[in-house]
Amino acid sequence: MVVKHSIFLSSKVRDLHLDVLKGQFESFDSFSSWLEGMILNYLNPVIIDRGQELTAQNLIKIVDSLESSLTGLSGKVVLLEERASANFVIMMVALLRVGAIIAPVSPSIPEMEHQSMAKLIGAYAVMRPKAGQPLKEFEIEILSTFTPVVVPSSMLAGPGFVRFTSGTTGVAKGVCISARAAHARAVSCAAAFSLSAEDQVLLMVPMEQHFVASLLAFLASGVTINIPTHRILDSDEYKNVSIIFAAPIDVRVLSAGSRSGLVNLRLTIATTGPITDEECQRFHSVTGVPVSRVYGAIEVGLALGNIGAVSKLSESLGYPFPGFQIKICEGPYKGQLAFRGTGISDGYITSDLESDSPLQDGWFITSDLAEQLSDESYRIIGRVNSVINVAGYKVFPEEVEGVLRAHPDVLDVRVHGVVHGLLGQIVCADVVTTDGVSLKEATLRKFCRSRLNQYKIPQYFNFVSSLPKTLSGKIRRWT
Repeated sequence: MVVKHSIFLSSKVRDLHLDVLKGQFESFDSFSSWLEGMILNYLNPVIIDRGQELTAQNLIKIVDSLESSLTGLSGKVVLLEERASANFVIMMVALLRVGAIIAPVSPSIPEMEHQSMAKLIGAYAVMRPKAGQPLKEFEIEILSTFTPVVVPSSMLAGPGFVRFTSGTTGVAKGVCISARAAHARAVSCAAAFSLSAEDQVLLMVPMEQHFVASLLAFLASGVTINIPTHRILDSDEYKNVSIIFAAPIDVRVLSAGSRSGLVNLRLTIATTGPITDEECQRFHSVTGVPVSRVYGAIEVGLALGNIGAVSKLSESLGYPFPGFQIKICEGPYKGQLAFRGTGISDGYITSDLESDSPLQDGWFITSDLAEQLSDESYRIIGRVNSVINVAGYKVFPEEVEGVLRAHPDVLDVRVHGVVHGLLGQIVCADVVTTDGVSLKEATLRKFCRSRLNQYKIPQYFNFVSSLPKTLSGKIRRWT
């Protein structure tokens, strides 16, 4: 039973939906056969990539043609290097078919960061589309950086997925998500969003960051994935769109237009970062559809949401998704949000078995501080760490500081976020130069450009004589 176009499902209906999709999974002999079986049920195109349609039959036909060339990747960690596109979906399904462990990465990341990621997770190969070629033209590059790493036992049989907790800092980890955990996330997401084959989703977030829960949920539910060519809402291109899945920056941009092209819109999901009540109200007034705030974490997936804005309380993130339990911790983790469920990650790719588990007594404890509101929904009130959120992209100050400190004329640096009306936050840097040296912003920005993604490069540099420190000599991030 699939309940269609119900904005917020009762717990009874959601649990039934969850049970049905679980039953479908158990009837197949593998995760990949389950996913392909769901894809073959498509009535409409699987994906519309900037106006070009890919049907289920053509997708599986291309995967069939690729299988023999990919069999050597079984059980290996493979970087899937591609932007949001039909090619991304084709490569993902093909790698799952042969039992590879998939680690999607953006093709725009600097070479230094790419190599760091590959080394961190012991990547055996990279799969990417051939430049300038049509669908089904791909290349496999075997990596010389491949070294043995420890993988959780649940991942050894393949297939599975790997996500990254950060960029090139020493604390980065490869988060392992087994096929069973990925299935649980997809089913939970499908139930929470009431997905059906009647839906078409306008996907406006990076696919490499939102594939394990949302993308798999769309594919398993027969939802057509529309990759937009532009953000003009009165375009006829969007007449069949029923769901918008976007970052807050996209919601802000869309609010400036009209909804004349969105005649079937029923659900708008904002994820990857905070969005204000004023921005939600502005979008609601333009489209007639409330903004559904959704919370996710790499180790958990999408697990909490105010679907259909069912909670009217300010900044509410709503209620846990099906299959997840939630609590606010006491004791040493007091105030931190924690989750438990079958979709929790299976551990980390690491060289140390003792640090393998992401759980504390069965719970995954996030770095977000939360509180429960009067209607028993939840909201985030702050973060334990200092991550900067630029238009939904997470920037870790330590990574940017490490790059800037590599400049010979930089003595010390502190990177922090500053509130920005459109992007949410922007990156800024307080820089202490070596004695007698006068640096220019343009010089440091050029230095960063070959080492960092564009959104990580500080927009403002403040040259100072010293930085505030804690008693232990560490940089104090809040003054």
